[in-house]
Amino acid sequence: MSSKQLTFRLPIAPDELVEDYSARTYYFITTILGLLSVAFSGVLWSNLPKQIPLLLTYPWGEGRLAPRSYIFVIPALIFVVTILNIIVGKFLRSYPIILVRILAIASMLVAVMLDLALIGILQSIL
Repeated sequence: MSSKQLTFRLPIAPDELVEDYSARTYYFITTILGLLSVAFSGVLWSNLPKQIPLLLTYPWGEGRLAPRSYIFVIPALIFVVTILNIIVGKFLRSYPIILVRILAIASMLVAVMLDLALIGILQSIL
């Protein structure tokens, strides 16, 4: 048997995708928060009722309820916002680096707010 080492290669280097180290760090934290919300929802999936209070802008009652599968909309929003901000950041490379960092920080803040909303929703029904 040969002692070849298994490696994982990405087709694009992270520094090509997001050149600024600080922005990459914020996007990494955002991705971790998104993955934690998927894991948190998945672990508690069997304990969730068939409908959950997800639509909190509607008046109290059945109008607020959504099927429990909609709980995964929150992590999906985190990933959509992150991907869109990375794409916009790629177009802003010729502008001052602060704009790219602001997009990365905004992604992280959106992830934190959506994770807090997810925790509030899950904690109210469990």
